[in-house]
Amino acid sequence: ALAATGPPAAAHAEIVAARLGDRDASVRCAALDAVLKMGKEGAKSVVALLTHHDPEVRAQAVRSLKSMGVDGEEHAEAVAQRFHDESWTVRRHAAQFFVGAGPKTIEVYGRELKRLRDEDPDEHVRSKAAEALEGLSAEVAAELLAPSPPGTAEPRPLSVGGVPDL
Repeated sequence: ALAATGPPAAAHAEIVAARLGDRDASVRCAALDAVLKMGKEGAKSVVALLTHHDPEVRAQAVRSLKSMGVDGEEHAEAVAQRFHDESWTVRRHAAQFFVGAGPKTIEVYGRELKRLRDEDPDEHVRSKAAEALEGLSAEVAAELLAPSPPGTAEPRPLSVGGVPDL
């Protein structure tokens, strides 16, 4: 029933998006189908789940935004905030979000993706960050990914977009 709601149900997007964290896989799939059909309103409701207390819900929110394509990519800043998540699965999905994203989007978050690639304790996170960085143009990659001269520190934001880290 959720998947049949489509754009007219955008007013109920928050309620439907909350089902992305349901224990029943069939409910999660139906909620994702419905949210995808809601476009921008669905994406906004999913963004609110990026700070949910349950890491599985946060990971599902990132995956859902990735599935939304352009509507989800508008929220890249909120997803990039999850690069600092305590859960490696959330960090992995946040890096995966940027795989195949537009080069301009990847460029904006390139330093953080590089940090994940080089420093994250989880090999899956490092691998996804490296894969995302492959989307950079050769010129930007050469500049962004060049090693820092000894004794200099790369600028690193404490948080992205003013959203506190979890």
